[in-house]
Amino acid sequence: MTEFYNVAKQLHGENPVAITHADLPAELYWHRKSGHPNMLKNHYMQSITSNHIGVIICSIFVHPSLSPHMALSIALSQISFFNQEVSACDGACVV
Repeated sequence: MTEFYNVAKQLHGENPVAITHADLPAELYWHRKSGHPNMLKNHYMQSITSNHIGVIICSIFVHPSLSPHMALSIALSQISFFNQEVSACDGACVV
């Protein structure tokens, strides 16, 4: 198992990894609404960089039971909060 891990770690280090369909903006939205800002910088970035993730393709998620007005409001808040979180990373990530 250790040999497999070492080979996998080497491959990830030599080749950028992309994660698609990440609900990261929704997670960051709920963290901020719960009083926990800067979670991208203080929590997620360590995992992102240590796993050599070079690209994250994010989606915006709103629950289908919400009214159109509320869904739009939450979607726009997710985008705004996500941009604030990226800005707090001091250039470590870009949008």
